[in-house]
Amino acid sequence: MKRLGKKLQSRSGASILLALLFFLLCITVAASILTAAASNAGKLRSSYQEQQKYLALSSALRLAAGQLEQAAYEGCYTVYTWEVTVKDEEDRSITTRYYHICQEPGGFHCGLLEGLLPFQEKLDALFSQEFQGAACSPLTGEEPPAQFTLTVAAADGDSALSEKFPDITVTAEMNGNRRIHLTAVLEETADRVYRMEAELSAQGSPVIEFSPDADQFPGGPPPGGAHAAVRKTQPVTWKLDWIAREVAEG
Repeated sequence: MKRLGKKLQSRSGASILLALLFFLLCITVAASILTAAASNAGKLRSSYQEQQKYLALSSALRLAAGQLEQAAYEGCYTVYTWEVTVKDEEDRSITTRYYHICQEPGGFHCGLLEGLLPFQEKLDALFSQEFQGAACSPLTGEEPPAQFTLTVAAADGDSALSEKFPDITVTAEMNGNRRIHLTAVLEETADRVYRMEAELSAQGSPVIEFSPDADQFPGGPPPGGAHAAVRKTQPVTWKLDWIAREVAEG
């Protein structure tokens, strides 16, 4: 150490060069530390912003799912019953009882999304599969697509947040098992898209609750004057099953 001190205090060229090299080494190490700190800070800031975007997507999905969890569908049908009396060869009256079941448009209610989701037609089409046989008349028509897209404002009126978060698009689609699939999309740029998905499962299934008596037989279209009894199924509801994020595209 004494020798190093003497060399540093020396006025010879070698000592000055050694001091400069030592000073340069200190600058290099300090620059490396500052660069690493700045890089880590940038990564943390980027990670925080990404988490904010996924939080906005999750909030939009839970908002839509919350309304769908308030939804309920009831299938509707009318049971017609009538009697036909005829005379046999011995002029005796023989009465036969008939029944026929006709599907009616059901009811679909969905909180704040009332009247916006096109799911009633889809649910009626799925319920029509219960109407099999000559004694049943389902609703006619092709099964409509059950897909709906809505826009959720992430900022909710806050101009500062409006610039930070663009609106989120939420698509709702129902499949043949009455499950509702939700997809929330936030498009940051043309080539960078954030996406989250969720799915709700149907609780229950609409069924025809009619058991004919032993002396009742399937009949064709009901005649005028037949007794009509309108019935509804047990309500079908929905419950959030899962929610998951996808890696940002781009």
